[in-house]
Amino acid sequence: MRRNTADAYCPLRPLCPDHGIHGFKRYVALAVLARNIHRLGVMVRERNARAKPRVPEPQKLAA
Repeated sequence: MRRNTADAYCPLRPLCPDHGIHGFKRYVALAVLARNIHRLGVMVRERNARAKPRVPEPQKLAA
C-alpha cells in the first residue's frame, strides 16, 4: 500500500516553517531575495573589474 508523503505522520509538522501556502510563499520570497543579492554582487564585481585601476600615490620618505 502506497502512502502519500504529505499524508505521512510527522511529529514535527507544527514546527516545519514551510508548512502551508504561507510558508511556501515565504520560502519563494527568500529564494528571490537571495537571487537578487547574488546578482547585485556579480554586478558590483563586474563594475570593479572594468573600473580604471588606481595608481597609488608615491610614498614620502621620512626626513
